[in-house]
Amino acid sequence: VTGRISGSSAFTNGDPVTTSPIVGKAVGGTVVKTKSGSRYFLSGGAPSGPTPAQIAAEKRAQQQAETKRKQEEAAAKKAAEAEARKQAALEKKRQQEEEAAKRAKKQAAQD
Repeated sequence: VTGRISGSSAFTNGDPVTTSPIVGKAVGGTVVKTKSGSRYFLSGGAPSGPTPAQIAAEKRAQQQAETKRKQEEAAAKKAAEAEARKQAALEKKRQQEEEAAKRAKKQAAQD
């Protein structure tokens, strides 16, 4: 890792530094250890992975999205059922009118 020194009593702020190889991952916002045993705090970023608050917020967002999806699904089902009832009523009315017309025609033929 290569960078600049800050906050050290042994070095001047801004001095360049290159470490020996790092053991593990070099992640900003964490303390890393080199193969030689030195430890360095790496600035320039947050620790890897989400914080507990971020995890909770993501979980809430997922739950809200799931609730919204279920509500929209239920509303769509309700609308489809209402449309089916409307179509069934129209078909029943058409059949009744057709039967009435047949009866009227039959009655007219008998007269």
